[in-house]
Amino acid sequence: MKVVILLAAVIAGLIVLSQLGPMLLFVLGAWLLYVSYTRFQESRSTGAKAAWVVLAVITITLMLGTSSALIGLAALYFLYVVYRSWNRKGEFHYE
Repeated sequence: MKVVILLAAVIAGLIVLSQLGPMLLFVLGAWLLYVSYTRFQESRSTGAKAAWVVLAVITITLMLGTSSALIGLAALYFLYVVYRSWNRKGEFHYE
């Protein structure tokens, strides 16, 4: 059973490596979206608020373009679960 799990972990690791670029861009987009939201809340002029909204829309578009990063994040979570459960006694369980 551990051989099958090890094979699945290797495949998940390859998926994570192949999705590393989109995952980094996704995280960068999330950070930029957070910054644009906080600056939007702090700004007082209408022009500045409009500029932050435009930046937020561009960032959302960037994040939608890298939505394949969610597959990489799921594979990364699978690797975490396998690592956490690897040396337990008895049957391999998902929690």
